[in-house]
Amino acid sequence: MEASPTFPATELQYLTNDFYHRKLLTRYLDAAVAERMEAIDWQGLAKAEYAQRKARLTSPEEVRAEHLLISMEDVPFDDFVHEVRAVQEQLSLGADFADLVAQYSDDPSRVNNGGDLGFFSRQRMQPAFSEAAFALTEPGEIVGPVMTRFGAHFIRFIDRRPEQTLAFDEVESRLIEEIKKETEARLREELLAEVRDEIEADLLLIDERALLAQFLQAYEAHKDTVPN
Repeated sequence: MEASPTFPATELQYLTNDFYHRKLLTRYLDAAVAERMEAIDWQGLAKAEYAQRKARLTSPEEVRAEHLLISMEDVPFDDFVHEVRAVQEQLSLGADFADLVAQYSDDPSRVNNGGDLGFFSRQRMQPAFSEAAFALTEPGEIVGPVMTRFGAHFIRFIDRRPEQTLAFDEVESRLIEEIKKETEARLREELLAEVRDEIEADLLLIDERALLAQFLQAYEAHKDTVPN
C-alpha cells in the first residue's frame, strides 16, 4: 500500500497559511455583511424601488375561457375528424357548450372544472390557442376547431382582464429578495476593498491547474521512495 505523497514542507506551509488567511477573510466578510444588512430597512427600500418601477410592474392581459378538446392521441385520424365534425354540427344547432364538454372533451381536467380554464395569459397556452382565445371579444362567443399538438380545441370566451399595475404587497417579497442580493454583493465588495491593501500581500492567488500540476510532479518524484 502506497503512502500519501507529500509537498516540500515550506511550500505546504505557504499554501496552508494562505488557505487559513482566506478562511479568516471569508468569516470576517460574512459577519460584517450580516451585521450591516441587519440594520437596513428592507421594506422601506422595497417601497422606494416600487415607486420607481411601478409602471413596469404589471400583470399581463388575461382572458377567461372554457374549452372542449378532441384529442388526436392514439385515435385513427378518420375517427378524430369525425368527432370534430360532430361537435361542429352540434354547436351549429345551438347545443349547450357545457353539455358538449361533458360528452366529448378529452381533457381530464373537465371532471373538475367543466372545461373552464380560468384566467390565463398569452404565454400560458399554445400559440394557436392563445391567438384564437384573445381574438374573441363577446362573452359566449365560440371559435373552433383550433389545432394544437394536443388536438382540436373549441374555445368559448367568458371574460377579459386588461393589463394592470401590481399592488405593492404582490411584489414586496420579490423586490426585497432582489435588493438583498444586490446589497449583499455590494457590501461584500466594499468591505473587501477596505481590507484588500492590508491583506493582499499575504494572499497567494492560487491557480488550481498549477497546483494540480505541482501535486502530480511531487507525487511522481516521491513514488519511488515510498515503500510498498
